[in-house]
Amino acid sequence: MKIYKLILIVVLFLIGGVKLIAQPPAKPDISEETTQNDDTAKVRIIFSEKLIGRTDDGERVKRLIGNVQLEQNDVKMRCDSAVVIGNDVEAYGNVIIVQSDTVQIFADSLFYYGDARESILIGNVVLTDGKTKLFTDRLDYDLNTKIATYKSGAILENENTRLSSQRGYYYTEQNLAYFGGDVVVADPEFSLKADTLKVDTDKNISYFIGPTDILTKNDEQIYSEEGFYDPAFEYAEFSKRPRFRSDDGFAKAKKIRYVGAEDKILLEGEAYFKNDKQLAEADTIIYNTALKQFSSRGVTTIKEEGRQILADNSFYDDSLEVAIFVGNVCISDSNKIICADSIRYSEARKVGEAFGNVISRDTVENITLECEQLFYNDSTSYVLAFGRPLMTSVMNDDSLFLAADTLVTFSQDMINFSDSMQVLIAKEDVRIYKSDFQAVCDSLVYVSIDSIFQLFQDPVVWSDTSQFTADTINIVLKNDAIHKVHLKKKAFLINSTDEVYFNQIKGREIIANFKNDSIRTMNVNGNGETIYYIQDAEKAYITANKTLCSEMLITFQNNELQDILFYKMPEGKTFPMKKIKRNPIELEDFSWRIKERPRSKEDLRDLPVLIQLEVGN
Repeated sequence: MKIYKLILIVVLFLIGGVKLIAQPPAKPDISEETTQNDDTAKVRIIFSEKLIGRTDDGERVKRLIGNVQLEQNDVKMRCDSAVVIGNDVEAYGNVIIVQSDTVQIFADSLFYYGDARESILIGNVVLTDGKTKLFTDRLDYDLNTKIATYKSGAILENENTRLSSQRGYYYTEQNLAYFGGDVVVADPEFSLKADTLKVDTDKNISYFIGPTDILTKNDEQIYSEEGFYDPAFEYAEFSKRPRFRSDDGFAKAKKIRYVGAEDKILLEGEAYFKNDKQLAEADTIIYNTALKQFSSRGVTTIKEEGRQILADNSFYDDSLEVAIFVGNVCISDSNKIICADSIRYSEARKVGEAFGNVISRDTVENITLECEQLFYNDSTSYVLAFGRPLMTSVMNDDSLFLAADTLVTFSQDMINFSDSMQVLIAKEDVRIYKSDFQAVCDSLVYVSIDSIFQLFQDPVVWSDTSQFTADTINIVLKNDAIHKVHLKKKAFLINSTDEVYFNQIKGREIIANFKNDSIRTMNVNGNGETIYYIQDAEKAYITANKTLCSEMLITFQNNELQDILFYKMPEGKTFPMKKIKRNPIELEDFSWRIKERPRSKEDLRDLPVLIQLEVGN
């Protein structure tokens, strides 16, 4: 919106032609002491085709007829006929008055008071300086004070622009000009209605006084009751109840500023902007009309298409469809909430980047992600998180916490299914905490369709008093609880209630079945080995058995080994407790890694440091 062009045309009117004001000043009191009687102050007859003289009440009356030319100092007058009484002139027909060869006034009649140097022009009055023309029925012009006044309406024309008002006058000594009373400006670029327009002709600054309505050719509407425009800097302010309306939306603020050199519109103080798609509120809203860039300062609220944005500062490039939000940012819609120190989002690509204290929550799946950097794609549901991200998933009355150096989630379409499955990938130093199980590994994959966590690269899983290790571990959830743990290759289970003596089960593959958060049965397939301790009724250890059997079924009760069923001929050996106390027996690759076990969600991010401290001690 070219506000500066709109106001500049108005200013050209004000400073190019007669300068006018709403209410004329009172006439000066002309006494004998102030009356000019020297020859240079007298009205002189330069030419007349015919002169008739007489004396009327002691005054010399001169009637001039035909091509009359009169002069007083810098004032020149012409007319068809005139009556001159002393320094007073009545002129009729094709009247022209010129002052200093700059301003020309045309009229049907002229009443000129030479002593006071005041004039009244009546009938088809036209004032011009060569660029601007003023049309009115009556114009009062004081040549001493150089104040021109009209009270019965006038029209001002300049090139393609037309201005009309009921009253007006101009103070040349104060360099102030006014248009007053139903001011209307019509131009191909805009139309304007105002109560009063004021101009500082020295600084070329225009002021809007009273209710002002501006309508541009693009149907943009501006309303204000106070403001000004400085064409030298292409700068405008609308400072009293300003409002702006266009096809792009409606805006209001305590103050609206326009910086033409930068093509910026600033809404300051309780700024408000609304269109069909968006509502924005902030301390300050800035809009660059040329670059189509929108920004805000101070606490900002933006609502659009089911989404709400809160931020301390914002920036939006309409041409690039890129938005940047900085400081206490929160973006929420019906499906998710993202909060961060800053967020950058591309509307065109539906891609976002969040930085610093990031918290992202999926309100449908009830999953929360905390991290330092987050990249996401709304169209593909792709999420990439850095900075030791922590994921929290609410499961009934419990929560599962997962942390890693990097987290990736995305949706993947399924063949012959209308829905898509969610995939989670965690990389490097992966740690899980849930009340009924905990785990660590170096990489993890979770697929929603079968609710399976796949743990790779030296994984460890703990459940109550049991520890599971293998090359690969699959944790199968059912009803948000552990249903099965599948240990693949180098499977190893350690179970201990006192962390003094350890039941051990080893094999090529182990499948542990759970019920009510406890191990119930366990199948060992291939290369099975066990060490299990036998206790008496008082829970005292009696002996330990070491058995080799390729396949076996083990049952548990209250997380303690209860019975073992051997499917093939076992090979076993019994060890008395006295010997065990002197030389504990362990299967090959035995490792009780209890120090790595997360005890709370806080351990998921800090546990590596704690381990280092303990090792150092």
